[in-house]
Amino acid sequence: MTVRAVASSGIVHTRPLPRESVPPFRFIRWHRTRGTLLTKPPEALKDGLQHRTDRCLLVADDKDILVHNLEDAQWQATIKGAAGNTGKIAHVDFGYTPDEVFVLPDFGVKATIWSLPSGRGVEIKDPKILQKAYDYRPTTGHLAILTRPNAHDILLVLTPGTYEPITDMELPTIDAKGLKWSPDGRWLAIWDTASAGSKVLIYTADGQLFKTYLGAKDNDIVELGVKSVEWSPLSGSIAIGDFRENVTILRSTTFSETAFFKHRPTVSSPEAIVWQEEINAAKDRSYIIARQPAITPTHGSFALSGMDSSGISTLGFNMDGTLLSTKSDAMPSTIWIWSLKTSKLAAVIIHHAPVKSIQWHSSVRDLLLIHSATSEPIVHIWRESWDFPQILRPEAQDLGGKLKASWLGTDGDVLRLMLSGTSQCAIGQMTVQGQKIPWQEEHNDNNEISGLGPEDMFDEGNSFDLSPVKISNGHVQDDLLDKVEDTFQYRNQNRILT
Repeated sequence: MTVRAVASSGIVHTRPLPRESVPPFRFIRWHRTRGTLLTKPPEALKDGLQHRTDRCLLVADDKDILVHNLEDAQWQATIKGAAGNTGKIAHVDFGYTPDEVFVLPDFGVKATIWSLPSGRGVEIKDPKILQKAYDYRPTTGHLAILTRPNAHDILLVLTPGTYEPITDMELPTIDAKGLKWSPDGRWLAIWDTASAGSKVLIYTADGQLFKTYLGAKDNDIVELGVKSVEWSPLSGSIAIGDFRENVTILRSTTFSETAFFKHRPTVSSPEAIVWQEEINAAKDRSYIIARQPAITPTHGSFALSGMDSSGISTLGFNMDGTLLSTKSDAMPSTIWIWSLKTSKLAAVIIHHAPVKSIQWHSSVRDLLLIHSATSEPIVHIWRESWDFPQILRPEAQDLGGKLKASWLGTDGDVLRLMLSGTSQCAIGQMTVQGQKIPWQEEHNDNNEISGLGPEDMFDEGNSFDLSPVKISNGHVQDDLLDKVEDTFQYRNQNRILT
């Protein structure tokens, strides 16, 4: 594993990974700054944890997790059999602090929050296996998680660090599909399954039901349910995308409707610019301004077997909450950009291929990265102040499969982004004015590993044996012996919440 600096592309950290990992590592996660360390490590682990910062990352395969600290090349934590005997790891991430690792197995029997200082875990029985079934409160670290021990949905709110239950209540839902804290931590939104109609519950931080949103008030409209929910960055509003290709904006003071955006296959909006991607005979790509009314390609125009064919699947606010980008699965190659200042459509961008992801820049308010599902390594970039959207292509033509694009950061007026595949990655640069800077290709073939080698990093004699969690500080602990492996060992180490 190699970590490079964004500004210079130079290597800042290298780490050998176990060669026996089969299948290869499936997950890699950075810890995102959300709070300070809430727990104090035991004396035996103090030397290994006292220098840890938010420069921590983890990698995981189907069973085991490795946690690394970029500030200390000697420090490493290993969680063996992190999902216990309940299947493979389906989801893994850091908890509120880098001292915690949250694990969901694929069978959904339990969720486990591993504590690196104590080497123990807290098990939460019967969690809902959803991508958005849990969320940490941004300001305090309280964990809200959906469980379903019987025929009813249960909301658990747990204290940070100790994970003691403070809220345990049955929800008035048929089958809740997700929850999300507002960025200021004042509100918790929970949305129900589509068969319940457009139902979103708004709770206060102490667990009181404040508002129930049930969709349009027009009795002639049949509600088809909620598909996506997103808070604005400053918590001033919440966007709700439904299966009728509409987005409703609610103001967070009263949670009353302030804007309503419809997505139609035919775009006719004089105040909006419609951009359409064009490919010439030489396979060069560019954007032209489409004449209105413009027709957007529908789901049936693409071979998208197994994918949803309706509903607003993607919602994204820009950094100050004045612009909203959306994608409808009924028109998968089209991105819509709405102005929250005017409550009107600002731009429509139509591509040749379905859009995989969109991402606003974190410090340039009107800069949007769009990545389409093409076999070519290209990315699309839109900015409100530019004359035309930009299409960037790296010099490397073969980055491997499963391409992903993301912003990296800024250095003055220089913007950086990364396009990665299974075998290589390319770092692209451009100015905030839209001027392209040559790409830098970064090969994944660096074999120079500074410090310890694989046989040193993963020698069992170099680890504290604390149940499945092992903390390595790069030196041998002669006074600690490995325990005999026990299939049910994790049950003796973990505290179970029922």
